[in-house]
Amino acid sequence: MGPPPDAPDPPACAAQASVSGHRAPFNPRLAARAALPVLAIVVPIAAIGAILVAAGNTLGYDYLMYDGAARRLMAGGTIYDLSFSAPGPNGLFDYPPTFILAVIPFAATLLAVHIAGTVG
Repeated sequence: MGPPPDAPDPPACAAQASVSGHRAPFNPRLAARAALPVLAIVVPIAAIGAILVAAGNTLGYDYLMYDGAARRLMAGGTIYDLSFSAPGPNGLFDYPPTFILAVIPFAATLLAVHIAGTVG
């Protein structure tokens, strides 16, 4: 009788392995393709870990400076704190005004989270 006419052919490597008893040759492209999902997870985690280790206790050092400038702007004031008498522990916002456009989304998001937490 034999196999039905619509049955798929067995893979060539399966026939080779069953006949000769050897495995298919190593394919570096196939191995690299299989490793990509693992690398896509491991590399960013390792990079973030290295950044956190390198930052040490300076991580987030200037956050309050950026946050303060964004909050002053959202309140209708100036982004530069002109009421200082000496630089504080977090420094002063002395970036160009266009830089605040990159900071406002973070301050607005955190403010929204705070409002949701206190109201809800």
